[in-house]
Amino acid sequence: MSTRAASPPAVLSPRCKGFKKIDRSVIKRMFKQGKSDAQIAEKLNTSSGTICGIRTKELGLYKVHKPLTKGQKAEILLLVEQGYKDSVIGGMLGLGKNTVSRIRRGAGILRHHKNLMIDRAEVKRLWEEGKDDGEIAETMGFSIGSIRNVRVNDLNIHKSKVKIHRDVVTRLFHEGYTDHEISEHLGCAVTSLRAVRRELRSKTR
Repeated sequence: MSTRAASPPAVLSPRCKGFKKIDRSVIKRMFKQGKSDAQIAEKLNTSSGTICGIRTKELGLYKVHKPLTKGQKAEILLLVEQGYKDSVIGGMLGLGKNTVSRIRRGAGILRHHKNLMIDRAEVKRLWEEGKDDGEIAETMGFSIGSIRNVRVNDLNIHKSKVKIHRDVVTRLFHEGYTDHEISEHLGCAVTSLRAVRRELRSKTR
């Protein structure tokens, strides 16, 4: 008759042990003081998700969302105009990121916050001077993606209208840039760039 070895007793993971050791009274006290889950979690050296679970499932404590005042909404929009991210604004004002996003969208500000600071008239002027997305981005101190977003979505200048400067393509190619890197710099499609490179190769034969 064979005997099976007894299974070793279950061992709680350090996380489970830590979960049981979390002081519920501290959670309750700090929650009543208006502290966020993140602040309570930092105090108790755990995650905000763990605090949220204990708060709602064990302690039955739920957040009551009070309507924002006109002053709070104005402060949010002011910070948005200054270029701060929704998450940063939320941290500064003690609000959730989603709350800030809702106020921002309600004010009709739908694009990325950095794009709000880009002078559209300047982008158009530089574009009409023959500069590409990369050159405009470098001149104005923004990313190529931000400039391209403004060009396409705000100024309605699409890739089909992009002027691919042959001399720039040649220079960047000889400097070791890839087709993808050159197309991103010029703000054109990779296929369009490759067509230009084929054209240039045929002329040198």
